[in-house]
Amino acid sequence: MARAFRFDPDIHGGLRATAVALGAALCLLVGSPPARPQAQTGAGTVDVRQAQALARTVYALLRGRRAPEAEGVGWSAHFYKGQDGRVYVPFTVSVHRSRIPSPTVALYVLVTSKEAASGPPVEVTQVLEPEAAHITGLPAIVFESVYFVDVGTAGAGDTHRISRALSLPAGDYDVHVALSATPASDAASRAEDGHEGKSIAAFSAKVSVPDLWTSGLATSSVVVAERVEPLAAPLTAERQEADPYALGTVRIVPLGEARFRSSGELSVIFFVYNAGLTRDRTPDLTVEYRFYRREGAGEQYFNRTSPQQFNAQTLPGFEPDAGHQIIAGQSVPLGIFPAGDYRLEIGVKDNTSGSTVVRNIQFAVL
Repeated sequence: MARAFRFDPDIHGGLRATAVALGAALCLLVGSPPARPQAQTGAGTVDVRQAQALARTVYALLRGRRAPEAEGVGWSAHFYKGQDGRVYVPFTVSVHRSRIPSPTVALYVLVTSKEAASGPPVEVTQVLEPEAAHITGLPAIVFESVYFVDVGTAGAGDTHRISRALSLPAGDYDVHVALSATPASDAASRAEDGHEGKSIAAFSAKVSVPDLWTSGLATSSVVVAERVEPLAAPLTAERQEADPYALGTVRIVPLGEARFRSSGELSVIFFVYNAGLTRDRTPDLTVEYRFYRREGAGEQYFNRTSPQQFNAQTLPGFEPDAGHQIIAGQSVPLGIFPAGDYRLEIGVKDNTSGSTVVRNIQFAVL
């Protein structure tokens, strides 16, 4: 998918992309993770005991107890149109290697919603936390799962990145995460009475899932990508579970932190949804990219690239009835960017309706 770009100053002092823009139509078939809670524990008692220790830690959070220290642990999530009116939410838990010295990580994820209808505890809850039914005021559980992930010991940098996915309706949620690499016996003994040991890290995050099924113009999350790779075919559901940023025939590898050297490139990629159609049943979109540099408490316009056009000429063979979707994005060399902090403003205009969507990305050049 990635295209090579060459940028030349145009007559307005901006940047002009002189190669084909990064944009294509494809059929995006994203397999949604199960909506009902599920246990993904291994067959052994060790796995179950470790999962129970992590579950006790998260339920302690729900009771209002203080979470174990989560320094060196981060969370990020992105949003894409899924299936059946739901939103596909790939997420990444980043863990500093000092917190996970072993090559295997146990990861427990619980998602609750005050908006969802409440009900009795289901399979995983009964297995991992039998006393959950006696917690008063427990929010409705909409997703619960345990993963055992081999993160290995090799790799660049000092951070493990573990990616999985959720499938949720639009709305506001609380995501609770606990992880550990400690042998189950130790983890369970430390968490037996709800007092978690150093072997477990846990945190909670609020997630607002946008409504991407609205009739108006919308986009997915804009991802700052380390790289974008084409796939010969969509992955099977089993393979995609461990590779959730494989979207149809495109695999996106998100960048952990949007900080670049001047010799690097800023690459962004996103999907455009709900675009109007012309008489030829093709979209007619204009996408603009403008860069602003922070100056003290404010910012000033710095530069831009030439607008991208998505229409019958640039998207031959586009068939909305076949599920084709629009991918937009650019890869911009940063050689002319002085060191500093920047904002990329992306404007998407639907020329059939006149509606516009604006997205912003913050990044830094070192």
